[in-house]
Amino acid sequence: CTSPPPRTCTFYTACLETHFHCGPEGYPVGFGEKFCTKFNLPENVGRLSPEGKEWMWTTMRCLQIALVPELQIPVVPTTTGSSSVCKALEDKAFSTHAPCYLSSGLCSLPPEDWLAIVEIIDIKRLLSGWDAFDGAVEAGKGCLEFF
Repeated sequence: CTSPPPRTCTFYTACLETHFHCGPEGYPVGFGEKFCTKFNLPENVGRLSPEGKEWMWTTMRCLQIALVPELQIPVVPTTTGSSSVCKALEDKAFSTHAPCYLSSGLCSLPPEDWLAIVEIIDIKRLLSGWDAFDGAVEAGKGCLEFF
């Protein structure tokens, strides 16, 4: 769990969920695993340019590596994780989204990739929660500074 394998999504269930026990709606399974797997679907990978694919793989790795230190947080084993611990993990995870998107080259992607990314994520999901929306806004602001 200290070095998530590239181009995989197993880190979210095998490491984060196993450690934190946040359940199906918690960040590890309900967001991390869900969207990592969604991006990894052949039909979605195929929608991205070579640069878009590289952005996707680099971003996936960045998001996972950013959460490795969270596995050092001691958690009392329960069947369902502590809501405060799971909320802290979710906050930490979402705080890594914009920096990972930007450092992986989001701003230099062609418009077709931007459109595919928004469609893969699903605009309704972006607007359904503050954390996801805030990450998108931060990434957008970062790209404005890029230009």
